[in-house]
Amino acid sequence: MPMPVWRPGLQYVGTLPVVSANTWHAVIERSHFRLDPYNPDGVWRRQKTKVTLVIFILAGCGSCTRNQPIFEQIQESVRHIEGASVYVMNCSQDEVTCRDQHITGYPSLVAYRSLAWLDGKHCLSDEASKTERYVRLDYHGVLLVPHVMGWFSEITSDTVINLKFGTISNDFELPVQLEATALPRHSRYLPRISGKRTDYFYPYMCFQLTCERLYGQAACVVKYSDEVPRSEYSNNFDMVITKVVLSRGDGIQTTVTQLGRTLYSTLEEESSGSIHRFHRPHRYNIHHQQRCEDDHRACTDLIVYFVRDHGRLPITGMTSQAFHTQQSFLFQDDLPVLVALVHQDNITEESAFYKTLKSIAYRFYNEFVIVSVDVDEFPSWSGQFVPHGGRHKFKGASYHVTALVSLRIDYECGKWSDKTSPIVGPLAR
Repeated sequence: MPMPVWRPGLQYVGTLPVVSANTWHAVIERSHFRLDPYNPDGVWRRQKTKVTLVIFILAGCGSCTRNQPIFEQIQESVRHIEGASVYVMNCSQDEVTCRDQHITGYPSLVAYRSLAWLDGKHCLSDEASKTERYVRLDYHGVLLVPHVMGWFSEITSDTVINLKFGTISNDFELPVQLEATALPRHSRYLPRISGKRTDYFYPYMCFQLTCERLYGQAACVVKYSDEVPRSEYSNNFDMVITKVVLSRGDGIQTTVTQLGRTLYSTLEEESSGSIHRFHRPHRYNIHHQQRCEDDHRACTDLIVYFVRDHGRLPITGMTSQAFHTQQSFLFQDDLPVLVALVHQDNITEESAFYKTLKSIAYRFYNEFVIVSVDVDEFPSWSGQFVPHGGRHKFKGASYHVTALVSLRIDYECGKWSDKTSPIVGPLAR
């Protein structure tokens, strides 16, 4: 990775280039920035996501000044990650932008995955292009280079894993997984479309954009079809997507789109299946005979909205991506969130506690959100939750993680007699 090139069009704080309100769109939302010190030639590999780390600082902020050497060490490490860069924004000079970004503490580290590196005009609707220009991920850890870089390295990874002829794993890292089947665009096994344009089939690139929009919400995998000879894939990297299946961590699976089938027919199957029991209310703007191939932009929107409507599990395990991603399923329904602080053995299928929690989750799916947090994986964050009156004892026993949660659930269901003291209290400060 080349060293930064000092350019007259950029301001710097130490060695860190400054992004301002005037350059925000060019730096954060476009595929590359013509004054980018990390990419002076303006060349960007199309297959690589652009991720920009912005460090928000404030004049007079002692912590910002003390951590400047750490920021520059982070910058040095980020140079080795293709498609990544680091900028500083001075919120004393750009108050409006920082307020729009809801920055309340300093320094704050926020990463932005740009969607503009993909050819959005063929895959992104006008509505989505106005509201979804990037995916935001906030850093919530300590300001130490190894910790920051561990997080940043993870979020700069590609969203789509190409398994080729491999086997799709049922060990989900996220609650939802999108599984796509790919064929070469010029495969003999694709239907002959008389009078249709050459880009008729749903392109691989649109599926990539779909997955970028769902970053932190759904994992994405692509698999080559087992129904055609493997020789079809030899030296052929221009792929189209023939089928997209949504799989959830609770075992529910449904087809979202399939080549040749109308979107309406796949949604009808969804309405009669088990996935229909647990989802947000939704309505899709499609006509009865519309297929994914007919309108790639509308198809991309439908897949995204379908996943967002059906992605939340009755019990969602907190993951690192969900913890740092604003677009998490956990908080998009505007419902109260019940946090279950657990050890891993409390949340297995065989656990009596999990069975009780699951029955509550199914019953009250549309009333509140239940999320389990592994206290061993997130000790610092989960340690901020304290019981109301937590220094007291309940029935002669000290509070412990599973007791806190189960008693809170009993309280939510009206089974706990002492309703004046909720067990799980607010965040400790």
